[in-house]
Amino acid sequence: MSVSTPTVHRFCDARLASDLELPELPPIAAPADISFHVAPVLPARRPTDGACQDWRAPDGGVSLSLCKSDGYDLVIPGIVRFAIGADGRDIAGCLEGRGQVDDMRHALVTQVLPRVLSLRGRLVLHASAVIGPHGAIAILGSGGAGKSTLAAAFLQAGHEVMTDDCLVLQPTEDADGCVAIAGPPGVRLHRDTAAQIFSPLAVRETAEDSGGKIRVGADAGAAGGPRDPARLVGAVLLEPSDVVRDGRAIEVDLLTPAEALMAFVEHSFQLELWDRAVLAARLQALAVVADLTPVVRLRFGHDLRAIPALRDRILNLSTRIVRPTSAPAPRHHHA
Repeated sequence: MSVSTPTVHRFCDARLASDLELPELPPIAAPADISFHVAPVLPARRPTDGACQDWRAPDGGVSLSLCKSDGYDLVIPGIVRFAIGADGRDIAGCLEGRGQVDDMRHALVTQVLPRVLSLRGRLVLHASAVIGPHGAIAILGSGGAGKSTLAAAFLQAGHEVMTDDCLVLQPTEDADGCVAIAGPPGVRLHRDTAAQIFSPLAVRETAEDSGGKIRVGADAGAAGGPRDPARLVGAVLLEPSDVVRDGRAIEVDLLTPAEALMAFVEHSFQLELWDRAVLAARLQALAVVADLTPVVRLRFGHDLRAIPALRDRILNLSTRIVRPTSAPAPRHHHA
């Protein structure tokens, strides 16, 4: 296992000291506020009564399990186990069964750290984000909806991509919106998808991780490196649909604040699922975001050929979703 002297990395607005090499996170010269170490074994802790939650894979098996005790246990069964301290400052991880180092690295960055930030009071969306003419635009969607592919299409066209998978929102002091804080740089894609968006030559030498994906754009300078915080001016919710047969057709709906709130709740990272006061405070904070942030639903044919049209549609919409107006956007029409 590739374990070294702890290095401090930036993850969104947090500073992580890790003895596991994390090439996807930029190193920084600053004191850490979160620490991670690799352990040879982590015994399962006795959970608080009823404080367990399982997420299911399409085949019905458990893909992720979370339990609360004196801290939190986050487990990908047969792959990797993480023990998280009650305040989120200390994290330990160990491999299980068929797990590989890449599995631990990927789960730490994409599953554990976003939830730890939420435990520490951050609003963390499972979202990509790009920079539009007026600020950051979040891209929400379920797994496989095309968030990463769409972010890669923005990157390929020379647009700024803030994050592929994890977006932190920080309310502004004037209570007039939110600042979007970027997650890890680059976009993670299957090789064949990346080859279609960029070129086979551009991704030929990029190594795949244990999930069969590659990360592109992490070292692309102005086009793909770490971003400064930017004001969140709108969001889009991707909904691939078998009903929309034409790959060039896109149905557009402006969501109500209540619908936008449900989208933000559904596509947010959470670690504490049982404390009612914590849940109520998070819901209230997301309701403020939903009131201040226009959200547009985009339904489209689930086809890679639709991605360039989606990218252009979002850029065209970006001038209309900056702020709500007295004249709402036309609802449910074709591009």
